[in-house]
Amino acid sequence: MLTGSEEKWRLYQKTKNTKDDPCRGQPNPGPYSFLAASDPTPIRKGDDADFTDFQKYLVRAANWVLKGGMLRSDDPDDPEQDLVFPPSVSPQQFPKPNAPMNQAEVDHIIPKVKGRTNSLCNARLISKSMNIQKGGN
Repeated sequence: MLTGSEEKWRLYQKTKNTKDDPCRGQPNPGPYSFLAASDPTPIRKGDDADFTDFQKYLVRAANWVLKGGMLRSDDPDDPEQDLVFPPSVSPQQFPKPNAPMNQAEVDHIIPKVKGRTNSLCNARLISKSMNIQKGGN
């Protein structure tokens, strides 16, 4: 039996480069493009294009399923290939605990500062270490 993520991946492969492709016209859609059609999040551009908590959940969950029950970086140059889920922290907790360098972070493939969006067509999972190295955009 296929999981929801696997079914969405197969559906995206059928619609890729067709009029129904949610990432049509976008150069180099990311590994989670198959989730874009079912993501209810309004698409924003530029400085206001942060991924929502729901989008981050979708990307981490899909990565975990597609990588066989573990979180793995989508960037082959990432120094931290094996990733961990972010800790569950209360919004009232202060000071915030330091995140480990192999914490999974949802990253904009093409940075917000270059005008890209919060669409899942522009998302990938990398480590905190890699995100700091590339500038955190």
